[in-house]
Amino acid sequence: MSENSNDDDENLNDENSIATSSINTQVVKRQHIELPKQKREQTSWVWTYFEKRNKMLYCKYKDNNEVRCSAKYKLNCSTSTLSYHLRHVHNLVSGLFKK
Repeated sequence: MSENSNDDDENLNDENSIATSSINTQVVKRQHIELPKQKREQTSWVWTYFEKRNKMLYCKYKDNNEVRCSAKYKLNCSTSTLSYHLRHVHNLVSGLFKK
């Protein structure tokens, strides 16, 4: 019986080494590939009132006295932030005056 158990152990070891070697050969290195950024059209109404300069966004809204707004935001701010500015400072909603 001890001879059979040794044979069984050897067979198990052989099977494990085969399984291990096949697993090891399937390891794949991951590479990070940078894809070019896709330009999308700016469709939000807020872009009518903002311009990009020097990595900043400047409000170009002028009041009745032709005084330009001095607000500026970082280039990566959201259109929601810009919309909030237009709504609360200039009383504009979706490009129209708020009633």
